[in-house]
Amino acid sequence: MILSELKSIKESNLNMADGYILNVSHLSSPSDITMSISEVNEVVKATSKPVFLKLNLLYMDKDYSSLEEVFKNVKGIKGIIFQDFGLIPLKNKYNKDLVMIYDSSNFITTSLDYLYFENSGVDTLTLSNTLTLKELDSVINTPYSYASHVYGYQEMFYSYRKHFSNYSKEYGFKDLKNKYNISLKEETRDQLFKTVEDLNGFYIFRDKLINVYDFMDHFKKCDYLILDRLFISDEEYLDTVKLYKGIMKRSEYVSKYNAQFDTGFLFKNVGKLFEVKANED
Repeated sequence: MILSELKSIKESNLNMADGYILNVSHLSSPSDITMSISEVNEVVKATSKPVFLKLNLLYMDKDYSSLEEVFKNVKGIKGIIFQDFGLIPLKNKYNKDLVMIYDSSNFITTSLDYLYFENSGVDTLTLSNTLTLKELDSVINTPYSYASHVYGYQEMFYSYRKHFSNYSKEYGFKDLKNKYNISLKEETRDQLFKTVEDLNGFYIFRDKLINVYDFMDHFKKCDYLILDRLFISDEEYLDTVKLYKGIMKRSEYVSKYNAQFDTGFLFKNVGKLFEVKANED
């Protein structure tokens, strides 16, 4: 099932995905597209496709009342994409039929990880973004339901500290909160890394747009394939949905967007970072 982030009810007429992901107010982050509870309910009523909410933060006590309002008042959704296990009791209290998709970006890395989640209330595990193709084949060939991010910019750093705001206070730095067109460059790297500061913290993303379309045969056992939307124009994103659904030809897509189809870590084995040797003495 191809899952795409939906911008509005109107866009549902143009979006060819199998199911939709909706971001909820300040509870979904980072995202430049969010909806209120009433707007979520309107989308659910307007479409026959399954709808998932992205509640992907690690929450604090102050967030509990807002989260409970979501679980209590949102009706007809298929499931939740999450990483905070505090949401499991809310699911059990308000809607036991919800599909819970655990997504921590880089936690599921071995073929034995699923054993930890048995009987935990987690229905689907999202594969790590750092798996090689060989590792992915091994992990996915286990008796569990999996999801994977197959398109978009991968998050590589998060801090609860709001770095742009801190620089602004200390050095008179320009206010860059909630700006989605900012990139940073390190002194030792040539790449530009997309960056966002929002209400929930500071994020840095990898410099390349990941697109594993050419290797979709390896993802056939995934129940859910997620197309991330952040930093992508509406037209390119909707065309990407068409590409993954077989509605747009690869050649047309490449020509239109000069697409490079970067495959992330699929062929970049990190290997050993160092080797410890015993003292010969």
